[in-house]
Amino acid sequence: MKIVINFLIISIILSFSFYAHSQDTTSVLLKELKGEYHGKTRKGLANGKGEAKGIDSYKGEFKKGLPHGVGRYVWSTGEIYVGEWYKGKQSGEGTYIFKAESGDSSIVGIWKEGEYMGPISRAPVVKRYYNVDNFTFRNTGETLNRVLIDFTQNGTTNTRIENLMLTTSSGTRTSSGQLVGYENITFPVIITARYDTYNKMGTQKVNAFIEFEVYEIGDWLVVVKN
Repeated sequence: MKIVINFLIISIILSFSFYAHSQDTTSVLLKELKGEYHGKTRKGLANGKGEAKGIDSYKGEFKKGLPHGVGRYVWSTGEIYVGEWYKGKQSGEGTYIFKAESGDSSIVGIWKEGEYMGPISRAPVVKRYYNVDNFTFRNTGETLNRVLIDFTQNGTTNTRIENLMLTTSSGTRTSSGQLVGYENITFPVIITARYDTYNKMGTQKVNAFIEFEVYEIGDWLVVVKN
């Protein structure tokens, strides 16, 4: 009988602990999320993965009772934010989804303390290359939707480029002096260049190739060194 009673007492305690853990409205510090909480806690506060629902709702990571980490927040008015949080505020990369006259619209970018700071900046990426010593990218800041390539060797323009073949995912061919590339580009854009040139000593002809992708709008200069 004593064993049965002890078992019942333990069962009641465990049931109460689970209920308090999953329903404790004091676990979350944001007043808009107070109401119901399911998830991990530490020292009485939401900590780790969890889900809270009050006037608004949130599902994701918590720390010390606040959204912290990665999570999805839904306001009572229907707006949604999916992304990174820091001490209860949108901070880091995230997507804000809202209602517009034409339907759902979204803003993707960087947030800091709940404020939108601007789009995510992505540096150009060289996907493949061979017989190319080095390469650099520079955006002049102009919004000309253009990418120009400057082939160089030994610190000056490489005048020994032969059989140049350029391809692009968008834009029209253009040139400016010794520079060649594309304008009227829709970003992101992928550009490849195949060509023959000589090595630095001028003793052997080699076939060179480079493929790169540029994500941000602007007037780009790509310096390719052989």
